[in-house]
Formats: sequence, C-alpha cells, structure tokens
Amino acid sequence: MTGLLQTANPIGEQKHLLDSLEQSGRQLKSLVSRIGLSPVISSQRTSASDKKVNGPDLMQQLIRAHWPNAHYKGIDLYLLFDQHLPEDWSVDATVLRQILDNLLNNGIKFTREGHILVEIRTRAGRTREQQDLEIQVSDTGRGIDTSDSQRIYAVNEQGSDVAGLGYGGSGLGLHICRRLVAGLGGRLEHTSARGEGSTFRFQLPGVLTAGSGSSKRLKPALLNNLNCRIGVRGPANRVIACLLERIGVSLADLGEIELNRLPGDVQAVICHADRLQAFGCDRYLNGDPNRLVILSPYIKTEDASRGNPGMPGVKELPQPILTSNLEPLMLRIALVQQMADGPAHWSYDRSR
Repeated sequence: MTGLLQTANPIGEQKHLLDSLEQSGRQLKSLVSRIGLSPVISSQRTSASDKKVNGPDLMQQLIRAHWPNAHYKGIDLYLLFDQHLPEDWSVDATVLRQILDNLLNNGIKFTREGHILVEIRTRAGRTREQQDLEIQVSDTGRGIDTSDSQRIYAVNEQGSDVAGLGYGGSGLGLHICRRLVAGLGGRLEHTSARGEGSTFRFQLPGVLTAGSGSSKRLKPALLNNLNCRIGVRGPANRVIACLLERIGVSLADLGEIELNRLPGDVQAVICHADRLQAFGCDRYLNGDPNRLVILSPYIKTEDASRGNPGMPGVKELPQPILTSNLEPLMLRIALVQQMADGPAHWSYDRSR
C-alpha cells in the first residue's frame, strides 16, 4: 500500500511520512522473517564485518519514524552527530534499529514534557584503523529510582512505580536491548535520578573506520559563503550548529545582540519567534528583505508575521531538525542572496 501511495508523487511532508512508514514496515518484516523473539534476545555476538550501512541516514530515518509520536505529546526530538562521524558503519542495521526503537519508545512513553536527545559519537578503538561508536539517548522524563536500576533489565519487569499508571508495555524492551547490545559486543548502561530524566548509552567496538571522513557526499560550494547566526534555546542550538558546520556554513551564536547591530555580511539568522521582537527582526527585515530569518520548531510563519505583512524574509525550519530538512532551506537562502548580489559575486568551487 505504501508503494502504491508513492506512485502518486507525494511532495513535502507527505513524502517524508510515507518514507518513514515504508522504512518501519521493512524493519518489522525483517525482524519477523529473520529473527523471531528467541534469536533476538540471544547473547551470541552478531558478525557485522560484511554489513555496511549509511549510519547518518539510518539515524535520520529513526528520528523521522518516532517524531510524530513525540510531536503529538509536545516533546522535542533531537539528533546530534559528532562532527567527524563517518558515514559507513559496520553493523547489523536491523539489530541496531531495534535497539534504538525500544529506547526511543521508552523515552517518549515516560517523558511528559521537555525533550529527547540522541547523540552519536566516535570513540578510540582497540586499533588505529577501527573506531568505536557510542550512542546515547537522553530524556527529561520521570527518571528511574536507584532501587530499580537493575530490575528494569529483567524479563517482564518495569520500574516499581510504573505499574498501574497506564504506561503499558510488556517489560521486555530493556531486557531485549541489553541482550542485543551484548550481541554486538557492547554493554547497555544508564544513569538516572527520580524526576531528573534518564540517559541510556552503549558503545559498539570497531564499527567505524578511522579516516573515512565525515561524509562522502559532495558539499555545495554555495554554502561556503553563507554567514549565519544562531539564537535558539536548549539542545536545538547545539543540533543546528553541528548540522550547519557539517554542510559547510559559517556560523556563530547570536547571544543577546539585536539583529540591527549584526555585521553586514550576515545572510541568515535562526531564532525562536518569541525572540524576534527582542532582536529587532521587524525593523531589520523591513529594511533589508534579502537578509533572511529562519524560525525554529513549532512556530508557523503566519503566526510570526501576523499583523506585519512586511516580513517576506521569514522562513519556517521544517521538523524534525535534520540535515535533509535544513540543507535545502540554507541552499535556497544562499541562492537568493547570491542572485541579489549579482553575477559578479557568483563563485564555483570545482575542487569540491
């Protein structure tokens, strides 16, 4: 059915939702046909030397699949990459996705407000050639009592204060996660305190190849000349800054400086809508519509510019905050800016 819907040439968010639906269906099919419950919780190490997966793409698919549930609860869901993270990962994608599906499901289930942050890092490995992959999933949920720190990994067990609160679940998720991580050669651990959220992390040995670069995909030279400022609260600030640096955009924190005091070479500003007035955005944009502002999560463009139709430069940052959403928007801004400057300022970097 998703295949038939794809033939209707969906665009925008419809296409992203269909892609997520198709990936989730393939994941379920793979689990049912290849693994089954007993092998899933086997502690036998999974051989992944011949399994290559594009790690950043896999992680973006996961975020897209879980974002609707998080958005429905009013929770922010973020993905933060290490700056030098290679694209090629030697790991069983089905097993890794099942681990993260369970951790993200738990994070969304037990978080009523705030955010969930998935961080991907590189770590020194046993050899120079191979590096370890570390993944951390943090939430701002209810947290875990110290007395429950080990029992949550047992079969059919949940936190002692969860029963009867309507969260549901079989109590198998963390047990399966720990066994799957062990099968990949790692160990699942957590830190948590009651009322202060939880952080689950694991490290997989030899998954990354040192020196393979952060990306084999060509980076548009058009973005090299784009100067951007960020004024966003919370984890979104780090996430956006990391993504911009990975695609080659020059940036700096906006801080509390008003926009009309910014240097003249700033083409883009990313900030929350409720900070537009404090930064003087209305005066700024009315004076120079080519210097564009992008709004951050959950803010509609029409809400930001209501009562002030003279803000043509305001754009909305699509959700969730991923390279696949941010890069096209930045390219559009860079192209508008370069066209406004005229052909004399156009540049091409054939070496990239």
